Amino acid sequence: MAENDKFCTKCGQNLSASVRFCPACGARVQGPSDEEISAEKGALVEAMTGRLKLAAVMMAVYSVPFLILGIYCIVDASGLATEVFKEPAFAEAIAYYGLTQAEVADLFGSMGILYILSSVFGLASAFLCYRRKMYWVALIACILSFLTGVAGLFALFMGLLAFWMILGGRFAFEEYADELDQEFEKLKF
Repeated sequence: MAENDKFCTKCGQNLSASVRFCPACGARVQGPSDEEISAEKGALVEAMTGRLKLAAVMMAVYSVPFLILGIYCIVDASGLATEVFKEPAFAEAIAYYGLTQAEVADLFGSMGILYILSSVFGLASAFLCYRRKMYWVALIACILSFLTGVAGLFALFMGLLAFWMILGGRFAFEEYADELDQEFEKLKF
């Protein structure tokens, strides 16, 4: 006999796991035990916590290199602009837009600031996800991270994936533990 098999205590009818009343005799079917509910809740929290930790690692892996790149862009903006002006492949585009070397250096500086902002938001969200605190702040920081990311589709993909993982892990955050308890209380009859 399978462990999931349930039978009506009044008539012996084989029951599916989700029924509340016996379809044969109408008797009330006892719900899952407190131990079963507790085990299911523990497994769910563990899965959501794993998802949040994975999101935190993804955001950290994305954020740290771009933080370094952002600092480099700010510190050496004029050097990067000089190199761009030396490169023939960019010379035509620069001439087309009529940019000066100072304007290109300002663009590198602005790009560096956006890289740093994206990284700081990503690291803040990663820290909050890892600690499972402040759900809404973690979610908003994740959104701001990929919106300020100037790495294009890579930033968008990583940010949306982390955002999805945070949304799915909401009940693993400390402030939602009571709501999770309420949902599992509904399983008791």
